Amino acid sequence: MPLDDIERQTIVDFVRHFPPAPHSAMDCSHFVCCAIKTVRPDLPYMTTETMAQKMERVDSPRPGDIIYFPNPGHVAVLVLADGIWFVGSQTSTGVCPVREENYYWMEHACMFLQLE
Repeated sequence: MPLDDIERQTIVDFVRHFPPAPHSAMDCSHFVCCAIKTVRPDLPYMTTETMAQKMERVDSPRPGDIIYFPNPGHVAVLVLADGIWFVGSQTSTGVCPVREENYYWMEHACMFLQLE
């Protein structure tokens, strides 16, 4: 069942207020699963690849959707507010917001996913 607007906002609030965590604290898929579990606690853990295979691809993403970068195999939660593009757990930074002008991620092809 797709996320409703309240669930989307709950996920976005969770990731925006998540305390900074060192890069070794959790990988990107664990962070995204933690965010989704705030509204869907019974959802099993999914790897990045499993999310890409099992979630529905969307062409008009909304905050709370998952942004997926096939290369290098990375997922994060789409925020699209206050200059923040997404929040994820990156190996170089740990959990942190990524701003819209981040050239590293802008150069990578991405797609958007949501729960079915």
